[in-house]
Amino acid sequence: MFPTSSRERDATPGILPSSSQLGKYIKGNAYRITPDLVIKRCSTIRTSIEAEALAFVAAHTSIPVPRIHCYWFDGDQGSVVIDYMEGEMLQRVWRSISEAQRLTVMRKIATFVDELRAIPQPRPIDDANLPPTGWIGSPLGHSFCDFAITQCTTLLGPFPSERAFWDYRLSIYEQFSEGHPPDLARIADLRRSMPCDHPIVFTHGDINRRNVLVRVHGEGPDDIEITAVLDWEQAGWRPIYWESLKWTFEGGHTPGWGEFGRTEIGGHYSSDVELDCELQGISGFGDSEGTSDAPTKAYNFQSLFHCPVMSVETTRPDRRILVIAQQDLQGHHRRTEHWAFLVLSPHNRTVELLQLAGNMDTFHFETMQVPDVLKIANLCGGCRVGEIAEDSLDKLRDKLSAQRVILYDKMWDCQEWVLEAIRALREEHGGWVEIDDWFTERDLRTKLREEKELWEQADDHYFERMFAQA
Repeated sequence: MFPTSSRERDATPGILPSSSQLGKYIKGNAYRITPDLVIKRCSTIRTSIEAEALAFVAAHTSIPVPRIHCYWFDGDQGSVVIDYMEGEMLQRVWRSISEAQRLTVMRKIATFVDELRAIPQPRPIDDANLPPTGWIGSPLGHSFCDFAITQCTTLLGPFPSERAFWDYRLSIYEQFSEGHPPDLARIADLRRSMPCDHPIVFTHGDINRRNVLVRVHGEGPDDIEITAVLDWEQAGWRPIYWESLKWTFEGGHTPGWGEFGRTEIGGHYSSDVELDCELQGISGFGDSEGTSDAPTKAYNFQSLFHCPVMSVETTRPDRRILVIAQQDLQGHHRRTEHWAFLVLSPHNRTVELLQLAGNMDTFHFETMQVPDVLKIANLCGGCRVGEIAEDSLDKLRDKLSAQRVILYDKMWDCQEWVLEAIRALREEHGGWVEIDDWFTERDLRTKLREEKELWEQADDHYFERMFAQA
């Protein structure tokens, strides 16, 4: 099956593995199922857009992308089977390659961006309300998603023009800026300053070092090649400055990489990138500084789109964040990470640790206060799973201490204990604990794998990001 305008897919091919039979984990929601094939599973929205984009890019450019073999939908989950692409994630080798090799890679990516921008915009396939050109949407003129706008996979558009695109975005920002006149005034200023006559070009929308695979042949400047550009779920037709905006959005803090995105990818549209960043800064979600209550606004911005909140570092004053923390584990017969609960407050490194301690024959519940979370040995990231009332820590201790403990079972350990505890906490009433609804077990494991990848690459994980300014 190949992408069509209808995007409808029904049955799952029976020869492919079920969820419990997925092959070796690669990254995100991708698993290698044969030596030559990868299956990637995510929402139907992201699957349909990526399938559309991969076929479109393969047909119009020389950019190395995975070939699609089939894709389908099962409820709200999509699956796509693509070629396995050889190479190392650029982020993993970034620190070991030379400055000259980094520049070689970035310049090559710039040529890819030029190829994308040179593709003539096609006439929309399905939507008669769009003009022949100048519209903003998915590769073929459908709705699209963009994390810089909604922070989740909410469908947007398509929009008939850049002006309509801007009008829609500003209407959203005005909604959550009501009651804050300085923000409303600044939004009006930005609207007057931003031109609406940019060329509308094809855009990857998520170029970062995690989505580029490379092969290093030696130490010379040209001894490195790009073997694949991945993750086209946010691709489509955007204003010409958008690729630079998203480059900055995803990796603007990385020395060299961020500057290249602003100057070389942005070109003479860099001032437009700055204006858009300032708009995002008003919500507390972007590179602009925003206002003092920006983090709360960012939370409301997600709520406005009914997005699941995956990693909110702020909460109400009377609540504390409940986090799953993981530590690198060596020598275990089955696991490579130890899981535990942490209860914390933003800007305070002192945390409450609640965990299953011991070994297979001595497992027991223990809790302790840790003065500085960043000094926990081998801490390799974590993610938020909920929140508890400020005065309910004792209740949480009691609930977790009552969780069953199984001894002498090689298939039961701290991770199973944490998962069982989460299920039990979801069933609690009274409002003292609230478990977020964004995740399943698979989602949680995927998020924690990604956190460990950041730790292995010496990038900031959840707790380092949270307390970067503390």
